[in-house]
Amino acid sequence: MRKTEGIIKFRCLQKIRHIRWKWNKRSTTNTGHEPPKKKKAPKIFKTDITEDIAQGDMTENEAVEAMKQELEKPKKEQNKALILKVQRRTFNKRRQFLPSVRDGDLQCIVQKYPVLSYPEFIHKEFEILKPELKKEVLTDRWTDMLRILDEILNTDQESDIEDDDVNKDGDMAILTVLKAVEVQIQYKTKKEADLISLVNVKNPVLTTKASSPPRAVILQNEDGTVNSCYVVGDKLEFRVGKDIKELLQFLLMIYYVFDMNYPKCYQLLGFLQVALFRDSAPFFRCSRFSKFEKEYVDKRDSANV
Repeated sequence: MRKTEGIIKFRCLQKIRHIRWKWNKRSTTNTGHEPPKKKKAPKIFKTDITEDIAQGDMTENEAVEAMKQELEKPKKEQNKALILKVQRRTFNKRRQFLPSVRDGDLQCIVQKYPVLSYPEFIHKEFEILKPELKKEVLTDRWTDMLRILDEILNTDQESDIEDDDVNKDGDMAILTVLKAVEVQIQYKTKKEADLISLVNVKNPVLTTKASSPPRAVILQNEDGTVNSCYVVGDKLEFRVGKDIKELLQFLLMIYYVFDMNYPKCYQLLGFLQVALFRDSAPFFRCSRFSKFEKEYVDKRDSANV
């Protein structure tokens, strides 16, 4: 009896193997009778390290190195989304690192964080730092600032400044007003290069010494129009386009992003902080600055009542 059961069991197993073999054979030919297929879990292929960054699986050094490699690629091949993710992920560490750097040593900072050697990512860094200062907010504040300064200085340049169709006159009017403000608030100390320099495009001088503070350089065409604008300092140069307002905003952003103090002779930077950014962060104010600031703030507040 046991022998019979063993034979039956053996033949059943043999028959099952035979059926499975037939199914396998059919599956290799297009008979239309294929055995049911098991569902396989989808394979996940990592094309970059974005997932590691998002999940925090990378150290700061690994993330910065990944960002550096991405920045070294041709611009069209760069993964901007990856760079921005790494920039945000390393932001807090970067802000902790900056106070340990000698004031004005931009080279040290860009060597550790190469992303800060590119204007577009300096803008992104500032957006993370000051998210409330949107483009439209700054545009409105330029209008308010120039109107108030026109009242204080009696420059009678309002029509030129606000007319976008007369870009040349508007830019030159803005510079005229800001130069007048500089005279009102200047502090007599060891003189650095002018905060805003006008240079003939045929003889551009953009080179700077080590640790020299960031400043603005405007290259002018022969007819006096703006050819291009730069922020230069500590042997670095950043091209900013042609708009004077954007140039001065970017110059101020540099000081914020690199966590730098304003040189005492650059009191105009402090004024732009007060007027454009409306930031109460402390900086050196000379007596002439404080007097002018009070008059400006009083006029601004009275207009908003």
